[in-house]
Amino acid sequence: VVACPSYDDGVVDEVAGDGADTELGVGNSHGGEGSGGGDYLPTSSQAAASEADSEVETICSTSTKYSQFLPLLATGCADFVSCVGSRVVQRQSCSEGLLFDVSIGGCNWR
Repeated sequence: VVACPSYDDGVVDEVAGDGADTELGVGNSHGGEGSGGGDYLPTSSQAAASEADSEVETICSTSTKYSQFLPLLATGCADFVSCVGSRVVQRQSCSEGLLFDVSIGGCNWR
């Protein structure tokens, strides 16, 4: 069972990726700016999407490793980003039924 950690746990800081798309269960990538939700999302989904977008803007800024994958806590670890330096280079979603697991650096069964 995968539990979505908090950044305060220190677990997230220990996970380093190599920047390659080798995760299990990776779904569609999200584009950069302007690819966020639209008016078709219910209000609560719009708020969650906005929170995730805000998290994406700052998530890599405190990264202690040059290249790593970090879960988006605002999505309950259903999405994750690839950080290189202090920049997000890619945002991805785990496939249905999977969450990003920091212990393996990829998607895993819930």
